[in-house]
Amino acid sequence: MCVACVLYITHQFPLAGYLRRSDCKYAAPKKFTQLSAVEKVEVANEKRSAGKSALGTKDYAAAATLYAQAVFYLNSVDNDKLEDNFVRAGLLECMIACLNNAAFCYLQCKEYKEVVQQTKNAMLLIDAIETKKGGKVHGELVKMGCVDEKLFGEWRCKAVLYNATALAAVNEFDVAVEVLKRGLKVAVIGGALEKKLQALMKACVARKEVIERKERKAARAMFGGGKKKVEEKKEEAEKVVKKHEEEVAKEVLKEREVKREVKNEVVQEVKKEVKKEVKKVENEEETFMDQHGEALILGGVLGVAALGAMAWMRRK
Repeated sequence: MCVACVLYITHQFPLAGYLRRSDCKYAAPKKFTQLSAVEKVEVANEKRSAGKSALGTKDYAAAATLYAQAVFYLNSVDNDKLEDNFVRAGLLECMIACLNNAAFCYLQCKEYKEVVQQTKNAMLLIDAIETKKGGKVHGELVKMGCVDEKLFGEWRCKAVLYNATALAAVNEFDVAVEVLKRGLKVAVIGGALEKKLQALMKACVARKEVIERKERKAARAMFGGGKKKVEEKKEEAEKVVKKHEEEVAKEVLKEREVKREVKNEVVQEVKKEVKKEVKKVENEEETFMDQHGEALILGGVLGVAALGAMAWMRRK
């Protein structure tokens, strides 16, 4: 509800029926949180009417926005606190109609995600009402002209049609077919909606077969076809394997050569160390002989003389 000016007549009209300034009072519009449940439903119906006008001029974006606003007001109503079944029925009737109309407008704008969401909500509400068929709210719906053929037939089929169309647009053909089966169960045989559902069903099946055929063709092109191509693929694979084995063999030989070179280097280093040690020992022996050679010779001569003397004395 926009800014409103409500005129309250507080006194009887003066001469000629003219109003005086004092006869009028200004009332500020209520905030959203101040609206009652009935007022919210009234605002939603105003949005619904505005959406219908925009839809008539094919301004689908504006119509979708207005229907979405109507749904917003209705969603804000706490249904558990509603005691009037007539108001409850009016809320549900307005909600389902706005959801379906919003879905149609979103479909024209190619906003498929929104279409699926709106129609899902519509179908859930219809299913909920059907589970309580024969109840007080259902009775009020029938009284206001929302009979079973319209609610469980026409409106459900519209939700199914929009939902499946959006799913098919994003290549979700399997899900779309399942949704369409549900709609065909309740559609009037030979009716306009039944024909549309059947046509969409055939289109989904055909489109799915085309996509699957393309996928199979692409798979055959990828993996080849015929014995000749298989042999060619096999030869190519063998060449790749052989080349890989040769590269591995080269790497192994290279590693062995490196190890051999390292081993030779180690051996040479060890030989050098051994030679150094031998040379050191020889140098030490030479030094020792230079220092103690004469003493060793004299000691040896004296030892020989002593042995000779001892032998001579034994003979005596």
